[in-house]
Amino acid sequence: MDKPIIMLSSLTIAMKSKDILSYNNIISYVKRTPNSDKNTGCGYGLYIPKNLEKAIKLLKERNIKIIKVIGDEKDRDIS
Repeated sequence: MDKPIIMLSSLTIAMKSKDILSYNNIISYVKRTPNSDKNTGCGYGLYIPKNLEKAIKLLKERNIKIIKVIGDEKDRDIS
């Protein structure tokens, strides 16, 4: 399994999301995403080493738009 990265719409949202996850004891790192284009957001996302599903759930509950998740079992779009 590669490093799971949650792709987001802007660097500002990535920083806000990192703060939300940190507050909830989930470690995350803002990273430049590979092969970014205009359909995949700003080119930044969050690397989540552990608790990926919990992180996705928390961000969705706070209305953070997740473009897609790459690098987990399979790349997936999040709606």
